[in-house]
Amino acid sequence: TDIVFVLPATGNITELHQKAISDGLKQWIGALGENDRVGVVAYGFSIQVLTPLSKDKAVGLAAYDELSRQGLRPFMFSAIDRAITELQTSPTGRKRAVVYIGDGSDAEPRLGQELSQKVEETYRRARQENVHVWSVAYHPNGINEVDTRTLRLLSRKTGATFRAALSIRSLQERLRDTIGEIVFQLVLRVHHRTPERIDLQWVVHIQAAKSPEVETSPYRTRVEDVAFNWRLWSVVSGMGCVLLVILTLVIIIIVVQY
Repeated sequence: TDIVFVLPATGNITELHQKAISDGLKQWIGALGENDRVGVVAYGFSIQVLTPLSKDKAVGLAAYDELSRQGLRPFMFSAIDRAITELQTSPTGRKRAVVYIGDGSDAEPRLGQELSQKVEETYRRARQENVHVWSVAYHPNGINEVDTRTLRLLSRKTGATFRAALSIRSLQERLRDTIGEIVFQLVLRVHHRTPERIDLQWVVHIQAAKSPEVETSPYRTRVEDVAFNWRLWSVVSGMGCVLLVILTLVIIIIVVQY
């Protein structure tokens, strides 16, 4: 797998948020294999290739840590285009991935038909080069629906996934899920709100035993190929759900009695 991270270095990204992005990526690139390569492209006042594709996965993020933040209008399309160019050196047969982090806005404002044409131009080039563009929408001041829709379309058209983050904590969770998806982890995220308005969440990461031979969405394969006992998982999950229902009923009875 070859991955190019496209990271924001604009003036409205604070040092705190820059560090959160870097730390989030450093925490999860350990899931990549020994032969996987990582490159880093930063966008701000200009576009910079901090590191080309390399097996030394931390060097590009270390360079990003030291990068000064300049400019207010991000060159999103140009940065993604440069990342695709970097992946042209990737050998045939390797998975090519771009991971864009930002709010989806671009230095050159486009609306309507002009924006649609630019998005189409970008995803057509990505598909031509067999590149999948994952996107994590995030900005300290929030993200708007138009830019979010642009990222969602770009990821979907290239066979990848769009995710949105509204806080530093959720940003790091989205980065974890994105890298997990790229390296063949099956990520199960369940959210349930009980009648008592208690939020319950489960997150399960299932790592394939032989990642290069097993692929998950958006890469299709047979479930039997995953080195995981799905029947046992179904039984355990079912028992867990039953116990959860029983526990919920007990809590309700206790609350009603007292």
